[in-house]
Amino acid sequence: MSQQSDESIELINFFKYISDDLSVIEGILKSKKIRFTQPSALNDPLEFNPTIKYDNINTQYDRYSLNGVLLPSADDHFRKKYILDQINLFGILSLTKIPDAFDMWNRYANGHKGIVIVFRENFENDKSMLSSTGGQLPLKEVKYVEEYCLNLNDLKPNSNGQIPIEQIQELYFYKKTKRWIDEREWRMVRSLWDRPDYDINNPDKLYLFDISIDCIDSIIFGAKISVENKHKIKSYCENKIINYWQAVIVRNEMDRFGRIGKISLISNDQINIFNLRPSTCVLDKEQLQHIKIISINKLSDHPYYDIDRNFFDNYYMGVQSRHRIPK
Repeated sequence: MSQQSDESIELINFFKYISDDLSVIEGILKSKKIRFTQPSALNDPLEFNPTIKYDNINTQYDRYSLNGVLLPSADDHFRKKYILDQINLFGILSLTKIPDAFDMWNRYANGHKGIVIVFRENFENDKSMLSSTGGQLPLKEVKYVEEYCLNLNDLKPNSNGQIPIEQIQELYFYKKTKRWIDEREWRMVRSLWDRPDYDINNPDKLYLFDISIDCIDSIIFGAKISVENKHKIKSYCENKIINYWQAVIVRNEMDRFGRIGKISLISNDQINIFNLRPSTCVLDKEQLQHIKIISINKLSDHPYYDIDRNFFDNYYMGVQSRHRIPK
């Protein structure tokens, strides 16, 4: 990764947006556990819920009532047997190739208050990321389609009349509607049976799997993350070789999608990003080009102190009273 992200470059790393929930961050960085999420817990109501195309529409959608009980239609039965009962046997690790998407920072990192984890190149080959049998987990790019549907003619049952799970995965796990195309998602899928406590009757249970800290190359701090959380996160990675970056929002520059509010990345090698507060991480491109931090010995050394002493005195004392300034 270069000093500032360049949207024209195809990045080789994979990225994971994380909220500012310290229990989640600590779980990954300190406890070395990461969640593989059941499809039913994902945020897209259309996903794994395709339009099913029948050769002839007759009674597939008819519902029948018996003593006030509404029985499932043929369509309901098919969806449950071949989709719902199959998909939640697996967990998904959602990744992306884009670390600078304003909307993903907003949606998945709690309004830019969280982090992005940067995985090392070929992290999927690490021992901690293999299946329980030692096999490599599939990591595939999601395809975005205009029409999210299932044609029954595409299904090829085996000799026992069952649809192989490989077909189910290919049809459902790596396709989404084009409304999500800007996320450029990649997915690693694994069987939840790898967990000894897997409960097929509890679709809401969280399943955490081992992940080695060696899989992680860098951490990008969101533009609105607190200084305190930065230092806590750094403490979780103590004695580990981790690079740190700060995301800043450039309010007068277009991003890769042609929208105002570009996300640029500043390396900790450039300035000490750990004491940068959220108020300094939303700026103009002219500020970004000249950003630097100058140490002073007392408030009166600030070149604008005499213009408004009360402002600087109150600001400095207010920050000191609210937060212990890390050394």
